[in-house]
Amino acid sequence: MREIKIGQTYRHFKNKDYVVLDVVKDSDDKKDLVIYEALYGEHLKWARPLKEFLSRVDKKKHPEATQKYRFEEIDLTATSSAKPTNNQEKTMLSPAEIAESAVTIGEGKGKLKAIKMILLGMFAGAFIALAGVGATFGNTYVGKLAGACIFPAGLAMVVIAGSELFTGNNLMITALFSKKIGVKELLKNWSLVFLGNFIGSVLIALMVVFSGAFDNVAGTVVDTAFNKVNFDFLQAFLRGVLCNFLVCIAVWMSFGAKTIGGKIAAVFFPVMLFVLCGFEHSVANMFYIPAGIFEAAKNGVTIEGLNFGTMLVNNLLPVTLGNIVGGAGLVGCGYYMVYLKKAKEKTAVKKGIEMEVSLKVSKKPVRKTAAKKVAAKKVVAKKVAAKKVVAKKPAVKKPVAKKAATKKTK
Repeated sequence: MREIKIGQTYRHFKNKDYVVLDVVKDSDDKKDLVIYEALYGEHLKWARPLKEFLSRVDKKKHPEATQKYRFEEIDLTATSSAKPTNNQEKTMLSPAEIAESAVTIGEGKGKLKAIKMILLGMFAGAFIALAGVGATFGNTYVGKLAGACIFPAGLAMVVIAGSELFTGNNLMITALFSKKIGVKELLKNWSLVFLGNFIGSVLIALMVVFSGAFDNVAGTVVDTAFNKVNFDFLQAFLRGVLCNFLVCIAVWMSFGAKTIGGKIAAVFFPVMLFVLCGFEHSVANMFYIPAGIFEAAKNGVTIEGLNFGTMLVNNLLPVTLGNIVGGAGLVGCGYYMVYLKKAKEKTAVKKGIEMEVSLKVSKKPVRKTAAKKVAAKKVVAKKVAAKKVVAKKPAVKKPVAKKAATKKTK
C-alpha cells in the first residue's frame, strides 16, 4: 500500500504529473478523494459533479481551488500505481550528447568480428546500390532533383536496418581520439567494411544489369560510369571531401534522433544535397561504375577508358581519400575538438585536483607520525639517561660510607 501525502507529486491521468493539494473523505463511498492540481490542464470525466468536489475542499487551506484543479476518486486502501514524477523522456540528444554517442558507437564497431564487418558491409553496399538504381530511373524519367530525393533511401536503410558503411564509419575517429579503440581496430574496420561494401555493390550491379532492369536506361548508365572515371585527381578528391562531409553530418544527426521518423528526416536533406550537387561517394561509385561496365559488355560495346583499372585509379582512390578527409578529418575531428576534448580536459583537471588534495592529505599524517617518532625517541633517550644517573649514584656513595665507618672503629 502507498500512502498519499499532501504536497507530493504523483503520476496520474494519462501518465502526467500532478501535485496532491488535499485529501478529503467521501462519507457515501467511504473512499478518499485525492485532490490534484492539473499541471497540464486535461479535461477529465468526473465520478461526481465538480461542484460537489469543490464543496469538500477546505477553503481555508485552499481558497484558490477553482476549475483549474482536477480530481480523481481512488481507494487509498488499495495499492496505488502512482509513481513519483520523472523528467519527460527526451526526443533527441544535444550536440554534446551526440558526440558521446558517436564515441560509444565507434567503440562497438571497432570490436565487431571480422566476418560481421564484411557481412554488414555487404548489406550496406547493397542498400546504397539499390538506392542508386532508383536514383538512376529518377534522373532519367523526371530529373536530377527526383534522383537526389530518391537516393537518401540508401542511407536510411543503412542507419535503421543496421549495417556497416565505410563513409559513415569515418566517424569512428572520435572513438580513436577518445582512446576507446586503437589504430589497428580502426584500420581493420575501415578495410573490411570497404571490402564488404564493394562486394555488395558489385553484386547488385550484376543482378540489376543482367535482369534487364536497365535495358531502357542503358545509355544513361554507361554515360554516368564513363564520366566518373574521367575526373581529374583533384576534382575527384574535392568532390569526395564535400560528399562525405554531408554524409557524416547526416549520420551524426541520426545519432541524435530517437525515433525512426527522426532518423529518416535527419539523413534525408544532407544526402539529397550531395547528390544534387554532384559530389562523389566512394560506395555509390562501387555500383555506378561496375553497372556501366556490365551494361556496355552486355550490349557488346567497348568503351575506351571504362574498365575496373580506371575505376580504381581515376575514381575510387581519390574519392576514397577525399571521403576520409571530409568525414574523419572535418566532421569527426571537428566535433571531437568542440565537444569531447574539452570534456576530457575537465576530467583531467578534476583528477589532477583530486590527486593534489590526496597528496596534501597524505602528507599530514606522515608529518605527524614522524614528529611522534622523534618525540618518542627523545622520551626513550631521557628515560635511559635517567636510569644511568640513578644507577651511578649508589655506586659512588656506598664505598665512601664504608671507609668512614672503618675510620671510626679504628
